[in-house]
Amino acid sequence: MSNALTETDFDFLASVGISPTEADRQIGQLLDGVSPAQVVRAATLGDGILQLSHELMEECRNAALEGEVAFFVPASGAASRMFAGPRSFLAGESKD
Repeated sequence: MSNALTETDFDFLASVGISPTEADRQIGQLLDGVSPAQVVRAATLGDGILQLSHELMEECRNAALEGEVAFFVPASGAASRMFAGPRSFLAGESKD
């Protein structure tokens, strides 16, 4: 068992279905990092990228306008850029 977690932590994790072995694996991953994925090719429409229907996009826009949608964005520049398009779309600033 990991020295980073207490028995109380492990009891809570068990209550949500996470075993001590899995908790230790995840802690190790956080401490050691992971190898970057090898890029095989760019994701394109139909090959890793799905196009949303206009109806679904309109539903999302309406939900955002009614305050029913929020974004969690990690504190990094890459994440801010990654979510710039969806935020712009939902704010009605983009037609795409």
